[in-house]
Amino acid sequence: MAIGPSVGYWLASLYDRGVFEGASSVVELGPSEFNWPQKTLAPFLEQHFADPDARARFVAGCGLRNGNPHLDRADSFYELFGIDDYNSIDFGDPTATIKHNLNLPFTPERSYDVVADFGTLEHVFNIGEAFRTAHNLLRPGGIAVHQLPTYGGYYHGFYNISSVTFRSLIEANGYEVVDLLYVHDVQLEDVHAGRGQKVNFEDIS
Repeated sequence: MAIGPSVGYWLASLYDRGVFEGASSVVELGPSEFNWPQKTLAPFLEQHFADPDARARFVAGCGLRNGNPHLDRADSFYELFGIDDYNSIDFGDPTATIKHNLNLPFTPERSYDVVADFGTLEHVFNIGEAFRTAHNLLRPGGIAVHQLPTYGGYYHGFYNISSVTFRSLIEANGYEVVDLLYVHDVQLEDVHAGRGQKVNFEDIS
């Protein structure tokens, strides 16, 4: 899974609105890589993160892949948001800090301020169990962020996740909706953002 411009801009918009205020811990369902087009990273960081030293540390910690800033694990990206307690859960990814098959029940040893899923659950056949795990990992009042496919991707994963799925989870669990957004093609939006164009989110909440 990966954090690119479309996810990054979305997270930054939540940060700018104070959604992550007081959050210090995150667990990712499937560890995310960080991939960003070189020419647009500095303007993005300057727009959303005031501390120049924090921006410089982050950039210095990035490697390069195909000439673009890259991290094998996105933990230092979360540090820009003030979230410095990082874990990730996955069965087969060697960068995961918690080894577990998300198809199976999981009893967390602790809870987290943020649970993040940027393209993992559609690959879990027992997706209901995986959503239960996400719920159990989240502290009361915490923030769950999911970026999942809702159409197409014929050979991508087991599922496309309808907004009805999220609406049903929201109603069943008494969640508060912060954002419910749609982009037509996340890969295309990342290309647009890489050219310095605006990412087009449609509010469907």
